[in-house]
Amino acid sequence: MSYFKLREFECKCNSKDCTGKQPRLRMSQTLLEALNRIREELGQPIVITSGFRCKNHNRAIGGALNSRHMAGDAVDIRPASGSAEDLEELWKVCEREAAVVGLGDGRRKGFVHIDCRPGTRKVWQY
Repeated sequence: MSYFKLREFECKCNSKDCTGKQPRLRMSQTLLEALNRIREELGQPIVITSGFRCKNHNRAIGGALNSRHMAGDAVDIRPASGSAEDLEELWKVCEREAAVVGLGDGRRKGFVHIDCRPGTRKVWQY
C-alpha cells in the first residue's frame, strides 16, 4: 500500500525550470518503501514538510551543499497530529527502520529528517 502521492514530494520553489516538479520528479524507491513502512508502524498520517529540492531552492533555504533532498532520497517529516508525543514516536519508528541511513533529529523544530543515502548510518541534530 502507498500512503503518499508524488505531488507531496515536489520541490516548493516557484521556478518554471525546477527539476523537482512532475513529470520530471524522481524519488528513490527505497525511500518510498521505507516511508510506507514508517507510516504503517506509526499508525497515523505523516506530513512531508520537505521532499525533493532543486539546486536553486536548496541554496535559497540554506540546505547543505550536497543535500540528499536534491538526490530524491531524503525527506523531512512530522506526524499529522503535530503533537510532541507523536513526534517522539515517529523518531523511534524511524530509528528502527533499517533502510534509514541518515537520521536528523529536528524534534526541537518539529520534524525528523530521514534519508536512504549509501553508506553507514549517520545521526545528527538540527
